[in-house]
Amino acid sequence: ELCSSKMTARFLHSWPTEETMGKEVFIKYQKEIQKGCPDWNYRAKLWKQKAGESAPKTVYIVINVVCTHTEQMRLLDDVFEPSEPPTPIIMPYELIQIGFTAAQPPLIESYESRKIISSHGCNTGGLAGVPGLLNKLNRPLPPPVTHLLAPVPPFTAPDNRDPNFKLRIQVFKKIAQDSEAKVLLDLIKRQKDEIQQYMDYLNAIRNYC
Repeated sequence: ELCSSKMTARFLHSWPTEETMGKEVFIKYQKEIQKGCPDWNYRAKLWKQKAGESAPKTVYIVINVVCTHTEQMRLLDDVFEPSEPPTPIIMPYELIQIGFTAAQPPLIESYESRKIISSHGCNTGGLAGVPGLLNKLNRPLPPPVTHLLAPVPPFTAPDNRDPNFKLRIQVFKKIAQDSEAKVLLDLIKRQKDEIQQYMDYLNAIRNYC
């Protein structure tokens, strides 16, 4: 009742790629989460607001969600049963932009999850919303699909242009000859180590971007 029929929700982080959903999908997620975590608390604080003479009001809030998974819920076609003891969930501090219509009373027209402000104290891997829940419940979302850039890396150095190294490993196992297996295995190990270093670096700086 508080949302406009044309309301959209946009998520600029946490999901593998930018995610935009309509009112029905957004509300469906909220209802399922409320069902599985009845004590869901946004702990929202007003950050700032602005409004022009003809523009709808825009409000910025910071949320730091805490909850406990105590009931069954369904997310992305997976059913999640509560564990014993129940799983406490603490999400990072998240900056949210909410836009309202100019009608009276105003209705929510847009919900935009802009960025993570701080991951201090969270236990969801630095992720918020549905991806954060899934990560904490040991069913994280898969990484985005990437194109296979090089079926075989150069023999002088690992090719780390493509982060989807698991797929390349499968390809290597099928096309490698027995005489080349050990060399290829060494290259794969080196490549995995380099990619992990890049991931550690990106995770360290993501909250400052």
